[in-house]
Amino acid sequence: MIGLLVSSPIFASLASSPNRNEMRLIGYGLVCWAIAVLGCALSLGFWSLLLCRMAVGVGEASFVALASPFIDDVAPPDRKTLWLAVFYACIPVGYAFGFFYGGTVAVAVGWRAAFAIEGVMMLPFIAYAFLSARGEPRGELRDINPNEAPGGDDPWSLSLVFLKDTLRGRHRTYLLVTLALTCYTGVIGSYAYFGPQAAKSMFGVVCIASLLG
Repeated sequence: MIGLLVSSPIFASLASSPNRNEMRLIGYGLVCWAIAVLGCALSLGFWSLLLCRMAVGVGEASFVALASPFIDDVAPPDRKTLWLAVFYACIPVGYAFGFFYGGTVAVAVGWRAAFAIEGVMMLPFIAYAFLSARGEPRGELRDINPNEAPGGDDPWSLSLVFLKDTLRGRHRTYLLVTLALTCYTGVIGSYAYFGPQAAKSMFGVVCIASLLG
């Protein structure tokens, strides 16, 4: 979560540049993610594992900040909702699959192998991200020029304008989506915390989180 929260604004800022290419930025994030996961496999103790897990959040941040706007840009107008629904459905499905994957692989060949295999499996997706990014930057798809926004392009001024507009009752869609995602994250976090022990006690399923203590 620390890596995710710190890195998301950075990726979002990079994506707002005129020469941005979301798929290339996603590719960089996936590279960081894969290296961090392999670092988990090679960790020497608690602190090194903790730092690598924080770095995993950096890779996740590239998806959090860029995937949804990218889908909004490229999806057909009548299919955007479906595309976004499929994307966000992959998150809880991935959590659930991770419990069974981690437990199965960790029991068979050790928990380090579970991380190592996960990192290697990401290589085709990294290659796809960079191969898809070889085209021209897609800055022209945005209708809003940050330099023409109220308060100029200064992040502090833009933040104040956004805060004032929010307090005046604007940005209702943003507020509702944020509230929904907050509840969504809370539910996912609860499953991630209590799920391993529940699966172990109720169904005899051992997941990697239980093995790590």
